[in-house]
Amino acid sequence: MDELFNSNRPPSPQEWASTQSLLELCDQELTPVEGQIADLQKQLDKLISRRSTLQTNRRKYLDILSARRRLPPRNYRYLHTAGRDPPPYDGDLPQQPRLGSALPFMLVSKEWYETVCGFGYFWTQLKLDVAAASEEEILHLLEMASKRVQRASELTLSLTVILSTSNEWNDKVFEFAHSISSHVGAFDISIEDNRDPIHRLELSSSPGPNPNTGSGLLALLLRHPLSPARKTLDWPKLHTVCINMQTTHPPSYLGLRRLEDVFSAPEKFPVMSGLTIAAPQYYLWALNMPWSSLSTLSLGPFYSYKYRHYFSVLKQCAERLRVLNLFLCGTPEKGETLLTEEPIIHLVHLTHFRLECAEGNDYFSGVLLSYLRLPSLQSLTWTGSYSRSETRDIVKLIQESGCQESLRYLELNNVCLFLAATMMRGGLRSVFMETPRLSRLKISGYELSPRLWSIIPETVQDLTVQMWFPVIGDLRPSFTEFLRSRSLSAVPSSTPMKARLDIIDDTNVASARDKIKYLKAEFGSLSNLVVSL
Repeated sequence: MDELFNSNRPPSPQEWASTQSLLELCDQELTPVEGQIADLQKQLDKLISRRSTLQTNRRKYLDILSARRRLPPRNYRYLHTAGRDPPPYDGDLPQQPRLGSALPFMLVSKEWYETVCGFGYFWTQLKLDVAAASEEEILHLLEMASKRVQRASELTLSLTVILSTSNEWNDKVFEFAHSISSHVGAFDISIEDNRDPIHRLELSSSPGPNPNTGSGLLALLLRHPLSPARKTLDWPKLHTVCINMQTTHPPSYLGLRRLEDVFSAPEKFPVMSGLTIAAPQYYLWALNMPWSSLSTLSLGPFYSYKYRHYFSVLKQCAERLRVLNLFLCGTPEKGETLLTEEPIIHLVHLTHFRLECAEGNDYFSGVLLSYLRLPSLQSLTWTGSYSRSETRDIVKLIQESGCQESLRYLELNNVCLFLAATMMRGGLRSVFMETPRLSRLKISGYELSPRLWSIIPETVQDLTVQMWFPVIGDLRPSFTEFLRSRSLSAVPSSTPMKARLDIIDDTNVASARDKIKYLKAEFGSLSNLVVSL
């Protein structure tokens, strides 16, 4: 038979008969073997099922003996409260948002589930993301949201709505939002204008807002009731409105003037005190809106803006404004000259100020700071574009505002730590000399100088430094020596200092890492891939 195995010739009649008999013999022997395997497979399946049952019971018994069982309800009530997103500003200093969800707590046990359901705010947080949802999906979301509203009873609601102009079922969301308008306290609105410009003009001749535009959707959502039986739309408890406008069209088609119509009747929003407007593809206009009633304001980023528009808005906010966030990330309008005779803007009640400017906006940010007087400032966050003049602007702001004694929190981002620490004039040393009560400090930048540690004020009890391009050899000993000197000079009864040093990627390295992650997800392995950074 070996000769036949190693060749391709046809078998002879005798070889054919012999091979046929051997084949039948194999079949006879294979049948009982397969039967035995089937029997063993059944036994194995039973054993696997038994093992799964035993493992499940074992986990239950371990859970009974776990330390979690000994936690009183007040402890995990605190855990759930700690996982909740806090308000943007709580107390004297700004708090970073903490991501939390009630779901992990609800899945622990029935007792924990009932505890979570006992929190009022668990039922007051409503989110409707219908930008790409079908009619059935929207109806399901609205049904679930209606149940939450019933459980919330008379509690003030927080509503988040994500819309797109291309969804033909937006009116169902409008009707739901209008039905609960008397209970909404915070309204976060995101709109994507993704209609073709020609199609958006189809309904432009109608007297009402155009639902094919982002500004039209906003007007329909906040001002115009769809039900014929309802003649007016009021928001008696609405205190905070966040508007985020996005578009897929060139900015030349767009503007925010429709906002004037939305907020043209302040009596419809009697308690509104917080407003956020972000529109990266829109132009900022000097809107005629109720700015004077705001205590919290966030503007930007915008595609383009005029300097005088920011000045105009800030003047109107002077009476009550306490929190101000400005994002100068657009393009200043070409050909406009700064007005050097503008009056100084006194924001006497402002306690928290955040200013972020992208490349090309440094000059205007410096001019803006020179016109502001913030005597009650407690928290200052500045994010620049690696300019060397920003610390001088900050020093001037603090000096002319007279807020040296009140400023407790300082955050500087995108700073050249080497230059800022070594420059005697305009550097961090000058900033720290103007902040004798500073208790929290956060700095992010690059090219760290060991001299930085020597100029950190002794009043700082919470320090965070984030940096790129570190020199590890000089970094570790200088930071260690800084901590040692602080511990030796500390008074035994004083509050311990918290210090944190983070080495993070710059934008180029972060982009490369994202590309590598994409390649791993796409191809599964990078064993044959060479990446040059």
